[in-house]
Amino acid sequence: MRKTEKLTMKFLNTIKNNYSMKKNNSLLSQGLPINTIILIAIGVLILVLLVVFVLGGFKGLGAAKPASFSAFVQTCSSDCAALDGSPNEGSVVNSNFCTTTYSNSSTTVLHCYDPNAYGACTFTLANGSEACVSGVGGVACTLPNGNNYQCVP
Repeated sequence: MRKTEKLTMKFLNTIKNNYSMKKNNSLLSQGLPINTIILIAIGVLILVLLVVFVLGGFKGLGAAKPASFSAFVQTCSSDCAALDGSPNEGSVVNSNFCTTTYSNSSTTVLHCYDPNAYGACTFTLANGSEACVSGVGGVACTLPNGNNYQCVP
């Protein structure tokens, strides 16, 4: 073999060896530490829970629905009594009295403020003045002091 052929062969072998080493090195991957994977999983879980909460997915986790109509009316009475000492309108219209419902077998849904259920609820605010809460289309509150609130269905 001539000197040039030897050099050419040596050059080609060097390139071939370098290419195969790069190819083998590219197959090696860098893994994520297990702590990072756990943190990512916890972050995704928190995001999912936050989205479910924002979309109202936790509404069913509130107070249990009463089994009978008489138990429902008793619950409404307790919810009305719990309004005593409420600080403001927001705490009234978002109270259990405004949100508790009862469904009978004919799929009629009743709220505490419905006239066929408990009706209007009179109570005392934290500032000592008398207040009343009722529902839209239900028994209207007519207190002269103006503390008449309506539950919004």
